Amino acid sequence: LLVALFGGLSAVLAIEYPLLHQPALVKHVAVEAPAHYDFAYSVHDEHTGDVKSQTESRKGDVVHGQ
Repeated sequence: LLVALFGGLSAVLAIEYPLLHQPALVKHVAVEAPAHYDFAYSVHDEHTGDVKSQTESRKGDVVHGQ
């Protein structure tokens, strides 16, 4: 009888207070390393006359390029 009473009570609590039975939400934040890269390209097309180039390097928040 006591088990039936507590079983019924938990069912009532689950209906009236649904947050008591939900798992906690946890947000995981990934820590990323500072950006570090070198990039370059060039185009030299004699047929169309398209000639251009670009270089860029980045270390953390410092960017250099032309």
